[in-house]
Amino acid sequence: MINRVMGSKVVPNIARTAAGGKGSKLMRFMQNETLGKVLDVAADNQTLCQSLFALAICVGPRPVTNFIVTEDKQDALYASCHSISSGGVGFVWPLVFATPIAAGLKRIGKNPAKYLNAKTIEKFYSGVAFKEVEKNGKKIKEVVTNEAGQMLRKDGSVYLSSQEPLMLYNQGQQELFRKKYPNHYVESKTNVVRKKPVQRPDGGWDHIQTEKGVGKFKIKGDIAYPVGNPIQAKNFAMDEEGYLRAIEFDKKGNVILDENKKPRLGAIIEEKDLIEITEEMEIAHKKEQNVHKFINMVPDIILAPARASLTIALIPPILNAFGIKKSDKSKGGQQAQIKPLNVVSKSDNTVKKGVA
Repeated sequence: MINRVMGSKVVPNIARTAAGGKGSKLMRFMQNETLGKVLDVAADNQTLCQSLFALAICVGPRPVTNFIVTEDKQDALYASCHSISSGGVGFVWPLVFATPIAAGLKRIGKNPAKYLNAKTIEKFYSGVAFKEVEKNGKKIKEVVTNEAGQMLRKDGSVYLSSQEPLMLYNQGQQELFRKKYPNHYVESKTNVVRKKPVQRPDGGWDHIQTEKGVGKFKIKGDIAYPVGNPIQAKNFAMDEEGYLRAIEFDKKGNVILDENKKPRLGAIIEEKDLIEITEEMEIAHKKEQNVHKFINMVPDIILAPARASLTIALIPPILNAFGIKKSDKSKGGQQAQIKPLNVVSKSDNTVKKGVA
């Protein structure tokens, strides 16, 4: 089975398993295009998703719990309506303030060269090519782009910041891939496509995966084998001969389907065009993601006190306007008075109790 990828979005898999079946339900669910869109929205606006999750709790489990544990059903109704209102305010707040920021960040992410200066791009987009141009009598650094405005790498290929590795699941396809791309291999168990490490004369390795500058090795018996850098998943899929080919898109970014309603495949991807995910690229990508998360959270952090104050001030009048109130015994903040007991002492030190 072939993993088809559009940037961070998984294209619905239409290939069959080696046994000729439709694949597992879990596999089809994970490769569903609708799920991919939902996850993309969640990744772009985490604050809003957290608020939506909180809203679901305020609308569902919390009111149910109130009615279960509270004897006075009028109080339970008031507490439940208060919970629902609180969750609604908590959801509307980031929807109004955080969503526009998330949309702006997404636009920047689609075309960084248009909105960011060269220094910022160099810091967060590792491997991008730059050139020096003269403007107003000064030499400045600019990002190298193609006609579509996409950033290019030093080797001339289109830059892609996604760190998702290419994965091939079908064993038959894996065998075809090894023949067509001999300088790469498919890692067993993980099915991740990796570059074959090459040892240098000085004993070091090229194309080996590193973490904090230390190379990764796998031990088999008494031999340590270096682990190659994973290959970046891009907009391509494998054809029947084992070649990776570019998936074709229209001007709106939608996948073009052929007469069999499968993604139409274009040019063959040569082995030299497979991009390794280096440690440097991973660090730069994490920086970029952390900045996006921080900016998405800023409105919620700064405006949280105001949101809490408005919630406390507005919800009681709103509930009262709908006639939703606490029960009478709760208005004064005290429980209803209980009749006292008369206590009478007897000569034998026993006590006799009676209601007044």
